[in-house]
Amino acid sequence: DPGDQKTKSRNYPNLDKSELIGDYIAPVSGHSRGATVDLSLQECDGRGLRCHALDMGTDFDFFDPRAHTDSPLVTDTQRANRQRLHAAMQTAGFQNYAMEWWHYRFEPEPSPETIYDVAID
Repeated sequence: DPGDQKTKSRNYPNLDKSELIGDYIAPVSGHSRGATVDLSLQECDGRGLRCHALDMGTDFDFFDPRAHTDSPLVTDTQRANRQRLHAAMQTAGFQNYAMEWWHYRFEPEPSPETIYDVAID
């Protein structure tokens, strides 16, 4: 809904909503095929009981150049955290979408031409 601007300040403060389709929001998402994930990293204590999210410089689904994986607009610590995630995911066979530090797709994608149409009740 182009008129719904409730999340503009949190997700796309420097863009018009119409600019999100294409570079930031795909018309058909690999997420629905299970080949694409959005994720971050947490640091946990030795027992895994207390965890906190590592600082990545932006929240996920923040559509702005600061969210680009190699953005020069974040701190060295934030960039190092992004690179740590990137290295781990690349080792596991996932490719990053450079405009979103959190977005990874398994390569080769098992069913890239499949579009699932699932009813949601």
